[in-house]
Amino acid sequence: MGIRIEGDQEVKQLFRSIVEEIIPRALPGIALESVQIIEESAKEKVPVITGQLRDSIVTEIDLKSPNIVSIEIGPTEDYGDDVEFGNFRRPAKPYLRPAADENTEAVAEEMAKRIGELLGNL
Repeated sequence: MGIRIEGDQEVKQLFRSIVEEIIPRALPGIALESVQIIEESAKEKVPVITGQLRDSIVTEIDLKSPNIVSIEIGPTEDYGDDVEFGNFRRPAKPYLRPAADENTEAVAEEMAKRIGELLGNL
């Protein structure tokens, strides 16, 4: 299935610019804002003793190319993996994977909403 646009050149150029220029430039920001749902959920789920691990959970974005965006959510504290996966001294207490699994649909809905708002403002 494809999309076929028939009309004058101005209409075709408008759609081309939306697909090739506007959305790719806006998508990193939209994605970063949308995945905040997962970051906040992870902060709610992480076991807290001092709050240091919770406070170190951040979201980072890396533009690999104009068409590839990588987003990483996780703690900056070294022991974050030990809490998530466990080790020989402590059992696993997952907080990142459940936060991601439980919120994937909400993130997709938020991204769709924001893209819709972007297109509505054109």
